[in-house]
Amino acid sequence: MGLIRFFLALSVVFSHNGIHVPGIDGLLAVYAFFVISGFYMALVLNEKYQDNIAGFYGARFLRLWPSYIVVLLVVLLLIAPMSSAIYTSTLAAVYTWTVNLTMFFYNTLGWFGIDSATGKLVFLATPEGGASALLNAAHMPHIWSIGEEISFYLLAPFIARKPKTILAVLAMALLIHVAIMSDLYRLHPLQRYSGFNTFWLFLFGMTAYHGWKKYNASLARMRLDALWCSIFGVGISMACIIAAQKLWDHQILLCIPFALFAACVIPLFHATRASRVDKFVGELSYPIYLTHWPVVAYLIVDHQGSWYWSFVIAGISIACSIALYFCVDFHVEKIRRRLARTPVGLAGAGVDSSHGEAPRPTAR
Repeated sequence: MGLIRFFLALSVVFSHNGIHVPGIDGLLAVYAFFVISGFYMALVLNEKYQDNIAGFYGARFLRLWPSYIVVLLVVLLLIAPMSSAIYTSTLAAVYTWTVNLTMFFYNTLGWFGIDSATGKLVFLATPEGGASALLNAAHMPHIWSIGEEISFYLLAPFIARKPKTILAVLAMALLIHVAIMSDLYRLHPLQRYSGFNTFWLFLFGMTAYHGWKKYNASLARMRLDALWCSIFGVGISMACIIAAQKLWDHQILLCIPFALFAACVIPLFHATRASRVDKFVGELSYPIYLTHWPVVAYLIVDHQGSWYWSFVIAGISIACSIALYFCVDFHVEKIRRRLARTPVGLAGAGVDSSHGEAPRPTAR
Protein backbone atom coordinates (compact mmCIF):
# COMPACT_ATOMS: atom_id res chain seq x y z
CA MET A 1 0.00 0.00 0.00
CA GLY A 2 2.99 2.26 -0.30
CA LEU A 3 1.74 3.93 -3.45
CA ILE A 4 -1.53 5.05 -1.92
CA ARG A 5 0.21 6.34 1.23
CA PHE A 6 2.63 8.27 -0.96
CA PHE A 7 -0.24 9.75 -2.95
CA LEU A 8 -2.13 10.71 0.20
CA ALA A 9 0.98 12.42 1.61
CA LEU A 10 1.35 14.46 -1.58
CA SER A 11 -2.35 15.37 -1.38
CA VAL A 12 -1.66 16.91 2.03
CA VAL A 13 1.36 18.79 0.64
CA PHE A 14 -0.69 20.27 -2.19
CA SER A 15 -3.58 21.06 0.15
CA HIS A 16 -1.34 23.05 2.50
CA ASN A 17 -0.21 25.12 -0.48
CA GLY A 18 -3.78 25.96 -1.37
CA ILE A 19 -4.18 23.33 -4.09
CA HIS A 20 -6.65 20.51 -3.73
CA VAL A 21 -5.92 17.44 -5.80
CA PRO A 22 -9.27 17.17 -7.66
CA GLY A 23 -11.89 16.19 -5.12
CA ILE A 24 -9.43 15.24 -2.37
CA ASP A 25 -9.12 17.54 0.63
CA GLY A 26 -5.99 17.29 2.77
CA LEU A 27 -8.03 16.55 5.90
CA LEU A 28 -9.74 13.61 4.23
CA ALA A 29 -6.34 12.34 3.10
CA VAL A 30 -5.33 12.34 6.78
CA TYR A 31 -8.54 10.49 7.62
CA ALA A 32 -7.62 7.85 5.02
CA PHE A 33 -4.22 7.56 6.73
CA PHE A 34 -6.05 6.82 9.98
CA VAL A 35 -7.82 3.87 8.33
CA ILE A 36 -4.51 2.53 6.99
CA SER A 37 -2.89 3.02 10.39
CA GLY A 38 -5.63 0.99 12.06
CA PHE A 39 -5.01 -1.83 9.58
CA TYR A 40 -1.28 -1.89 10.29
CA MET A 41 -1.66 -1.64 14.05
CA ALA A 42 -3.94 -4.68 14.04
CA LEU A 43 -1.46 -6.45 11.78
CA VAL A 44 1.62 -5.92 13.92
CA LEU A 45 -0.19 -6.56 17.19
CA ASN A 46 -1.45 -9.89 15.87
CA GLU A 47 1.68 -10.96 14.01
CA LYS A 48 4.63 -9.28 15.71
CA TYR A 49 3.87 -8.01 19.21
CA GLN A 50 1.37 -10.60 20.42
CA ASP A 51 2.59 -10.57 24.03
CA ASN A 52 4.90 -7.58 23.91
CA ILE A 53 2.91 -4.42 24.52
CA ALA A 54 5.97 -2.54 25.82
CA GLY A 55 7.81 -3.45 22.63
CA PHE A 56 4.90 -2.19 20.57
CA TYR A 57 4.84 1.15 22.38
CA GLY A 58 8.62 1.48 22.08
CA ALA A 59 8.55 0.70 18.38
CA ARG A 60 5.80 3.25 17.79
CA PHE A 61 7.75 5.95 19.63
CA LEU A 62 10.91 5.20 17.68
CA ARG A 63 8.99 5.24 14.41
CA LEU A 64 7.56 8.69 15.03
CA TRP A 65 9.81 10.69 17.33
CA PRO A 66 13.43 10.63 15.99
CA SER A 67 12.56 12.01 12.55
CA TYR A 68 10.14 14.50 14.06
CA ILE A 69 12.61 15.91 16.59
CA VAL A 70 15.21 16.42 13.85
CA VAL A 71 12.77 18.45 11.75
CA LEU A 72 11.47 20.38 14.78
CA LEU A 73 15.00 21.36 15.90
CA VAL A 74 15.87 22.51 12.38
CA VAL A 75 12.77 24.71 12.40
CA LEU A 76 13.35 26.13 15.88
CA LEU A 77 17.09 26.72 15.47
CA LEU A 78 17.29 27.84 11.86
CA ILE A 79 13.91 29.19 10.84
CA ALA A 80 11.84 30.61 13.69
CA PRO A 81 11.86 30.43 17.52
CA MET A 82 8.77 29.55 19.53
CA SER A 83 6.14 32.28 19.55
CA SER A 84 6.57 34.66 22.49
CA ALA A 85 2.79 34.69 23.03
CA ILE A 86 2.88 31.45 25.00
CA TYR A 87 5.11 32.98 27.69
CA THR A 88 2.28 35.16 28.99
CA SER A 89 1.23 32.02 30.88
CA THR A 90 3.81 29.79 32.56
CA LEU A 91 1.43 26.84 32.39
CA ALA A 92 0.86 27.41 28.66
CA ALA A 93 4.60 27.65 28.02
CA VAL A 94 5.42 24.43 29.89
CA TYR A 95 2.50 22.62 28.29
CA THR A 96 3.35 23.77 24.75
CA TRP A 97 7.04 22.95 25.03
CA THR A 98 6.36 19.53 26.58
CA VAL A 99 3.97 18.58 23.80
CA ASN A 100 6.30 19.95 21.11
CA LEU A 101 9.29 18.02 22.38
CA THR A 102 7.54 14.71 23.08
CA MET A 103 4.76 14.64 20.43
CA PHE A 104 2.41 13.21 23.05
CA PHE A 105 -1.18 14.42 22.54
CA TYR A 106 -0.14 17.13 20.10
CA ASN A 107 -3.76 17.48 19.05
CA THR A 108 -4.68 18.83 22.50
CA LEU A 109 -2.82 22.05 21.66
CA GLY A 110 -5.91 22.81 19.61
CA TRP A 111 -8.12 22.47 22.68
CA PHE A 112 -6.62 25.34 24.67
CA GLY A 113 -5.63 28.93 24.10
CA ILE A 114 -4.41 32.02 25.91
CA ASP A 115 -7.12 34.57 26.66
CA SER A 116 -6.02 37.88 25.19
CA ALA A 117 -7.56 39.85 28.08
CA THR A 118 -6.31 37.87 31.06
CA GLY A 119 -3.31 35.99 29.65
CA LYS A 120 -4.62 32.79 31.22
CA LEU A 121 -4.86 29.34 29.69
CA VAL A 122 -8.47 28.60 28.71
CA PHE A 123 -10.39 25.75 27.09
CA LEU A 124 -11.79 26.84 23.75
CA ALA A 125 -15.32 25.78 24.56
CA THR A 126 -17.11 28.52 22.63
CA PRO A 127 -16.57 30.04 19.18
CA GLU A 128 -16.48 33.55 20.66
CA GLY A 129 -13.67 35.16 22.60
CA GLY A 130 -10.17 36.42 21.95
CA ALA A 131 -8.24 33.25 22.72
CA SER A 132 -5.91 31.82 20.09
CA ALA A 133 -5.26 28.08 20.11
CA LEU A 134 -1.84 27.02 21.39
CA LEU A 135 -1.55 25.00 18.20
CA ASN A 136 -0.93 28.30 16.41
CA ALA A 137 2.19 28.80 18.53
CA ALA A 138 3.58 25.40 17.57
CA HIS A 139 5.80 25.36 14.50
CA MET A 140 4.57 21.93 13.39
CA PRO A 141 0.78 22.30 13.80
CA HIS A 142 0.00 19.58 11.27
CA ILE A 143 1.33 17.07 13.84
CA TRP A 144 -2.08 17.24 15.53
CA SER A 145 -2.87 14.12 13.52
CA ILE A 146 0.02 12.26 15.18
CA GLY A 147 -1.43 13.25 18.55
CA GLU A 148 -4.61 11.42 17.58
CA GLU A 149 -2.54 8.46 16.36
CA ILE A 150 -0.79 8.24 19.73
CA SER A 151 -4.14 8.24 21.53
CA PHE A 152 -5.19 5.30 19.37
CA TYR A 153 -1.91 3.44 19.97
CA LEU A 154 -2.61 3.47 23.70
CA LEU A 155 -5.90 1.68 23.12
CA ALA A 156 -4.91 -0.59 20.23
CA PRO A 157 -3.15 -3.45 22.13
CA PHE A 158 -6.26 -4.13 24.19
CA ILE A 159 -8.67 -4.62 21.27
CA ALA A 160 -6.59 -5.49 18.19
CA ARG A 161 -6.84 -9.28 18.62
CA LYS A 162 -10.58 -9.40 19.30
CA PRO A 163 -12.78 -8.83 16.22
CA LYS A 164 -16.01 -8.76 18.24
CA THR A 165 -14.53 -6.19 20.62
CA ILE A 166 -13.40 -4.09 17.67
CA LEU A 167 -16.93 -4.11 16.23
CA ALA A 168 -18.45 -3.17 19.60
CA VAL A 169 -16.01 -0.30 20.10
CA LEU A 170 -16.56 0.75 16.48
CA ALA A 171 -20.30 1.04 17.06
CA MET A 172 -19.70 3.24 20.12
CA ALA A 173 -17.10 5.33 18.27
CA LEU A 174 -19.52 5.99 15.41
CA LEU A 175 -22.21 7.11 17.85
CA ILE A 176 -19.75 9.44 19.56
CA HIS A 177 -18.63 10.81 16.19
CA VAL A 178 -22.20 11.57 15.10
CA ALA A 179 -22.99 13.17 18.48
CA ILE A 180 -19.91 15.40 18.37
CA MET A 181 -20.56 16.52 14.80
CA SER A 182 -24.24 17.12 15.52
CA ASP A 183 -24.15 18.84 18.90
CA LEU A 184 -20.97 20.92 18.92
CA TYR A 185 -20.34 24.06 16.92
CA ARG A 186 -18.31 23.73 13.73
CA LEU A 187 -14.57 23.40 14.42
CA HIS A 188 -15.08 22.89 18.15
CA PRO A 189 -11.79 21.55 19.60
CA LEU A 190 -13.33 18.13 20.27
CA GLN A 191 -14.62 18.08 16.71
CA ARG A 192 -11.47 19.18 14.92
CA TYR A 193 -8.64 17.88 17.12
CA SER A 194 -10.04 14.94 19.03
CA GLY A 195 -9.47 11.22 18.82
CA PHE A 196 -13.01 10.82 20.13
CA ASN A 197 -14.14 12.06 16.73
CA THR A 198 -11.80 9.90 14.63
CA PHE A 199 -11.38 6.56 16.44
CA TRP A 200 -13.98 5.02 14.13
CA LEU A 201 -11.56 5.46 11.21
CA PHE A 202 -8.81 3.49 12.96
CA LEU A 203 -11.35 0.83 13.88
CA PHE A 204 -12.46 0.52 10.26
CA GLY A 205 -8.83 -0.24 9.48
CA MET A 206 -8.62 -2.86 12.24
CA THR A 207 -11.79 -4.47 10.92
CA ALA A 208 -10.22 -4.57 7.44
CA TYR A 209 -7.20 -6.40 8.84
CA HIS A 210 -9.37 -9.14 10.30
CA GLY A 211 -11.17 -9.33 6.96
CA TRP A 212 -7.83 -9.83 5.24
CA LYS A 213 -6.80 -12.43 7.81
CA LYS A 214 -9.99 -14.38 7.17
CA TYR A 215 -9.89 -14.23 3.37
CA ASN A 216 -6.16 -14.06 2.57
CA ALA A 217 -6.17 -17.70 1.41
CA SER A 218 -8.88 -16.89 -1.14
CA LEU A 219 -6.96 -13.79 -2.22
CA ALA A 220 -3.82 -15.87 -2.61
CA ARG A 221 -5.62 -18.16 -5.08
CA MET A 222 -6.51 -15.09 -7.17
CA ARG A 223 -2.80 -14.29 -7.62
CA LEU A 224 -3.42 -10.57 -7.75
CA ASP A 225 -0.96 -8.59 -9.82
CA ALA A 226 0.74 -6.01 -7.62
CA LEU A 227 1.06 -3.28 -10.28
CA TRP A 228 -2.47 -3.43 -11.61
CA CYS A 229 -3.94 -3.93 -8.17
CA SER A 230 -2.09 -0.82 -7.01
CA ILE A 231 -3.32 1.24 -9.94
CA PHE A 232 -6.96 0.17 -9.64
CA GLY A 233 -6.82 0.08 -5.85
CA VAL A 234 -5.54 3.65 -5.64
CA GLY A 235 -8.15 4.77 -8.17
CA ILE A 236 -11.05 3.17 -6.30
CA SER A 237 -9.69 4.36 -2.96
CA MET A 238 -9.45 7.93 -4.21
CA ALA A 239 -13.02 7.67 -5.50
CA CYS A 240 -14.08 6.71 -1.96
CA ILE A 241 -12.33 9.77 -0.53
CA ILE A 242 -13.90 12.02 -3.17
CA ALA A 243 -17.29 10.60 -2.19
CA ALA A 244 -16.47 11.36 1.45
CA GLN A 245 -15.79 14.98 0.48
CA LYS A 246 -19.27 15.18 -1.06
CA LEU A 247 -20.83 13.74 2.10
CA TRP A 248 -18.90 15.91 4.57
CA ASP A 249 -22.05 17.67 5.78
CA HIS A 250 -23.86 14.37 6.28
CA GLN A 251 -21.90 12.79 9.08
CA ILE A 252 -24.05 9.67 9.36
CA LEU A 253 -23.38 8.90 5.69
CA LEU A 254 -19.68 9.81 5.85
CA CYS A 255 -18.87 6.38 7.25
CA ILE A 256 -19.98 4.69 4.02
CA PRO A 257 -17.15 5.84 1.71
CA PHE A 258 -14.56 5.21 4.42
CA ALA A 259 -15.98 1.71 4.98
CA LEU A 260 -15.51 1.14 1.24
CA PHE A 261 -12.02 2.57 1.48
CA ALA A 262 -11.21 0.13 4.28
CA ALA A 263 -12.49 -2.70 2.09
CA CYS A 264 -10.17 -1.55 -0.73
CA VAL A 265 -7.23 -1.81 1.66
CA ILE A 266 -7.63 -5.60 1.89
CA PRO A 267 -6.77 -6.60 -1.72
CA LEU A 268 -4.37 -3.69 -2.09
CA PHE A 269 -2.32 -4.80 0.89
CA HIS A 270 -2.44 -8.43 -0.17
CA ALA A 271 -1.15 -7.71 -3.68
CA THR A 272 1.66 -5.34 -2.67
CA ARG A 273 2.86 -6.64 0.68
CA ALA A 274 5.92 -8.39 -0.80
CA SER A 275 7.03 -5.47 -2.99
CA ARG A 276 10.21 -3.78 -1.74
CA VAL A 277 9.62 -0.82 -4.07
CA ASP A 278 6.11 -0.32 -2.75
CA LYS A 279 7.45 -0.62 0.79
CA PHE A 280 10.12 2.03 0.25
CA VAL A 281 7.66 4.44 -1.40
CA GLY A 282 5.31 3.99 1.54
CA GLU A 283 8.05 4.63 4.09
CA LEU A 284 8.63 8.05 2.54
CA SER A 285 5.10 9.21 3.31
CA TYR A 286 5.77 10.05 6.97
CA PRO A 287 9.01 11.98 6.25
CA ILE A 288 7.16 13.85 3.48
CA TYR A 289 4.42 14.70 5.96
CA LEU A 290 7.03 15.99 8.41
CA THR A 291 9.26 17.98 6.06
CA HIS A 292 6.73 19.65 3.78
CA TRP A 293 5.33 21.95 6.46
CA PRO A 294 8.48 24.04 7.03
CA VAL A 295 8.79 24.41 3.26
CA VAL A 296 5.18 25.56 2.82
CA ALA A 297 4.96 27.65 5.99
CA TYR A 298 8.37 29.31 6.14
CA LEU A 299 10.36 28.95 2.92
CA ILE A 300 7.97 29.22 -0.02
CA VAL A 301 5.12 31.34 1.28
CA ASP A 302 4.26 33.65 -1.62
CA HIS A 303 2.92 31.08 -4.04
CA GLN A 304 -0.24 29.77 -2.43
CA GLY A 305 -2.59 28.34 -5.01
CA SER A 306 0.12 27.80 -7.63
CA TRP A 307 0.28 24.36 -9.22
CA TYR A 308 3.83 24.97 -10.40
CA TRP A 309 5.12 25.90 -6.95
CA SER A 310 3.14 23.07 -5.39
CA PHE A 311 5.11 20.65 -7.53
CA VAL A 312 8.32 22.44 -6.51
CA ILE A 313 7.37 22.11 -2.84
CA ALA A 314 6.49 18.45 -3.36
CA GLY A 315 9.85 17.85 -5.03
CA ILE A 316 11.75 19.54 -2.20
CA SER A 317 9.74 17.58 0.36
CA ILE A 318 10.46 14.28 -1.37
CA ALA A 319 14.18 15.06 -1.52
CA CYS A 320 14.22 16.03 2.16
CA SER A 321 12.23 12.93 3.09
CA ILE A 322 14.72 10.64 1.33
CA ALA A 323 17.58 12.32 3.20
CA LEU A 324 15.69 12.05 6.49
CA TYR A 325 14.92 8.39 5.86
CA PHE A 326 18.54 7.39 5.20
CA CYS A 327 20.02 9.63 7.90
CA VAL A 328 17.55 8.78 10.67
CA ASP A 329 14.84 6.20 10.00
CA PHE A 330 17.11 3.64 8.38
CA HIS A 331 19.33 3.50 11.48
CA VAL A 332 16.50 3.67 14.02
CA GLU A 333 14.86 0.72 12.29
CA LYS A 334 17.64 -1.55 13.56
CA ILE A 335 16.63 -0.73 17.13
CA ARG A 336 12.95 -1.22 16.39
CA ARG A 337 13.57 -4.70 15.03
CA ARG A 338 15.06 -5.76 18.33
CA LEU A 339 11.90 -4.72 20.16
CA ALA A 340 9.90 -7.45 18.44
CA ARG A 341 10.68 -10.61 20.36
CA THR A 342 8.07 -12.82 18.69
CA PRO A 343 8.66 -14.57 15.34
CA VAL A 344 7.33 -12.88 12.24
CA GLY A 345 4.25 -14.59 10.90
CA LEU A 346 3.95 -13.03 7.46
CA ALA A 347 6.88 -13.90 5.24
CA GLY A 348 7.41 -11.20 2.68
CA ALA A 349 5.04 -8.69 4.28
CA GLY A 350 7.85 -6.15 4.70
CA VAL A 351 5.79 -2.98 4.83
CA ASP A 352 6.23 0.01 7.09
CA SER A 353 3.64 2.73 6.85
CA SER A 354 3.96 6.38 7.60
CA HIS A 355 1.89 5.76 10.68
CA GLY A 356 2.31 2.02 10.99
CA GLU A 357 4.44 -0.98 10.31
CA ALA A 358 4.24 -4.57 9.21
CA PRO A 359 6.44 -7.55 9.97
CA ARG A 360 9.57 -8.20 8.00
CA PRO A 361 10.41 -11.53 6.36
CA THR A 362 11.99 -14.12 8.59
CA ALA A 363 15.62 -14.91 7.93
CA ARG A 364 16.22 -17.85 5.62
